[in-house]
Amino acid sequence: MAMYALRPEAESSMTRLPLNQILCGDCVKVLKDFPENSIDLVVTDPPYGLSFMGKDWDKTLPPKEAFMEMNRVLKPGALAFVMSSPRQDLMARMIMLLEDAGFETGLSFIDWIYKTGFPKALDISKGIDRKLGKKRKQIGIELNPEYHNMAQARVDAYPVPLSWFSGPEVTKI
Repeated sequence: MAMYALRPEAESSMTRLPLNQILCGDCVKVLKDFPENSIDLVVTDPPYGLSFMGKDWDKTLPPKEAFMEMNRVLKPGALAFVMSSPRQDLMARMIMLLEDAGFETGLSFIDWIYKTGFPKALDISKGIDRKLGKKRKQIGIELNPEYHNMAQARVDAYPVPLSWFSGPEVTKI
């Protein structure tokens, strides 16, 4: 999301900005030393308040003061790119937090969607059975291990009469 910053009055103890350094610490405390209107861009991927995998670090959104400090140090018209979950409830909370901190959020957001392969799909009934140590009786057909093509195995197991189809493109193989 791209947002514009306000410029509240504040004094700074920092005489030179740290360049090409990684600063570790609480951003509320670290940014207090930065002069206002001194940063061109903020890029952040804060906790989303999703409780991802039950982890404590993602149970709540960052404090409003963190975004207020980011807003204070950004130059007029500078952008803040703030990552958020694409879930509407979580994105709405993040937008409200940014607005409360003084950001303009009426601009279009950048959508970055990618697949990581996680979380995996889960057959809930099989998961419950596995947790309870149960094994179900197999129902249905067991495929011949000689089949290398699942589609062919299905055709052989469940033959469909050609009369179900119509048109010149359907021919018997």
